[in-house]
Formats: sequence, structure tokens, C-alpha cells
Amino acid sequence: MRFQLATVVLPAATRANIKALMVRLEKDDLGDGMFTTKVNATGTGTTTHYISSGYMPHAFLRLMRNPVLMFNTAKAAWEADGDVFPLTQTQVTNRLNQCTIVMGGDIMVDGVPTAPTPRVEEGPLPETPHQTLARIGLALIAEPLA
Repeated sequence: MRFQLATVVLPAATRANIKALMVRLEKDDLGDGMFTTKVNATGTGTTTHYISSGYMPHAFLRLMRNPVLMFNTAKAAWEADGDVFPLTQTQVTNRLNQCTIVMGGDIMVDGVPTAPTPRVEEGPLPETPHQTLARIGLALIAEPLA
């Protein structure tokens, strides 16, 4: 499996949709640690967004960057389970347009670093996850230690 270094910030409502898709595609284990870090504009209070950063499945990032592919993949997954997909193409496009995706060029295949493919930028992430949050006006929500 191919993995790519990335930071993804998505609205809280979109997180539920992404988690549901991972379950439908029977790849929910890939998302176990993804989108658990809560963020919002002030760093306190209600969670408005979630952030994940690190090596993510390249196929997942491809879906996140292509609303038509995401819609078709999700719709097929719901229909394979005998269900009706609850979102329209426009709704999927609008939700993905609210996400921030920062990708680097470091790719791993089955745990082994490889050279980037021709369509992928070379090098590490162009900004740290904290810089991404600052750029889009969000901050980590501090949670008390248990």
C-alpha cells in the first residue's frame, strides 16, 4: 500500500462522513488514529474541525482531492451494502471544498520510502501542521490530562 506525507484539516461534520466511508470500504483500521485531534478558532470550547498529519494512504488523499471520484466511490460502497448514499455530488463537493489538504512528496510503499511519482511535489511538507492551522485561523484545543 502506498502512503504519502500529508496534513488534512476537516470540519467536524465531514469527519463523521469520512469515518463512515472507511467502514463501508472495510478499511476502518486505516482511520483508527486519524482525525482525533480537535481544533477550533480559539483553542477552547466546542470542536469545529479535526486535524491529522503524517503518512496517510495515497488512495485516501486521492479521494479527498477529487470530489467526483469521492462521490462515485462512496456511492458505490453504500450501494454494495444495499443502501442509498445520503449525499448528492454537490454536497460531497461542498464538504471537500471545506477541507484543507497539505501534501508533501515523501511516499512510502509497504513501509519503504520511495521516490515521488511524477505528479507529486518533491520534498517534505511545505509547512508544519501548526503552521497550517495558523494559516487557516485554527488552534489545537487543549484537553485536560486524564
